[in-house]
Amino acid sequence: MGALPRRTRPDREIVERMAPQLLAAGCSRESEMDEPVVGHWDRSRLEQVLLNLLSNAMK
Repeated sequence: MGALPRRTRPDREIVERMAPQLLAAGCSRESEMDEPVVGHWDRSRLEQVLLNLLSNAMK
């Protein structure tokens, strides 16, 4: 299924990949987490959720 290891941070990867679009939209880039979120995640679905959230934020 493509489960993520517990300490993987796909949020950073997605934000870096979308950095040019975020900059063009005038959005600041900031990721802040006090503690890691522990679990087994479907990488493609988690990435899609993050992409959708960032895309909506740019609009």
